[in-house]
Amino acid sequence: DAMLNKGDDGSSVPKVPSDHGFFEAAADGAEGCEISGTLKLQRVPGTLRLNAHAHHVSLEPGWVNLTHTINTFVFAKQLNRSHVQHSLASFVSSPVINSTLIRAVAPLKEARNMHPLHGKHFSARYRHSDIAHYLKVIPSSYSFVAGEEGELYLYTANNRFNVRESATPSLAIGIDISPMRMFYREYREDWTSFLTSTCAVIGGVFTVFGMLVALLDTSSEAFSKKSI
Repeated sequence: DAMLNKGDDGSSVPKVPSDHGFFEAAADGAEGCEISGTLKLQRVPGTLRLNAHAHHVSLEPGWVNLTHTINTFVFAKQLNRSHVQHSLASFVSSPVINSTLIRAVAPLKEARNMHPLHGKHFSARYRHSDIAHYLKVIPSSYSFVAGEEGELYLYTANNRFNVRESATPSLAIGIDISPMRMFYREYREDWTSFLTSTCAVIGGVFTVFGMLVALLDTSSEAFSKKSI
């Protein structure tokens, strides 16, 4: 179903789609690739950039379609090498995903930042479209009463589309790890603290009420003297 034009030498060359709707629809069922793996990061801003390359052939930039779906994109610490099979320990490392801690954090509002790109689909609607994801990573420490504790890396994502005519599109993922850390600690107060706080509130209410009564009495006496 490829669209072909006749070149000057009579050969058939691909016809670059000129209609935006055609280009967007052409991504459905087209050839693509699946990328998976782990990447060790430094605590400095950086960019992961993916470009299309082909050996012994040239690419038509107008046909490079970066439409993609992100199934999983998480940040985590690395496993100790003793957890990895001995024969692979010299060059393989895997991220630690603390499922127990994730279940404890799930009811909190911070849970939406554990994997905000999970299952998101991004369509390149125009030719020569670059797609960029800018991620701000926030290290977080959690401690719950039930005993779950550990670290998670939350992040926010901003997405941008850019069209560069005659340039080969690329996919960029900018990563910036915050130097700040968020601490979340869940605890329960004992009865003595609760009673102390309750007494303080009740005492404050009586004090304010007494001040208001005294102010009203003073005002009424002054008004009565002025009337006489």
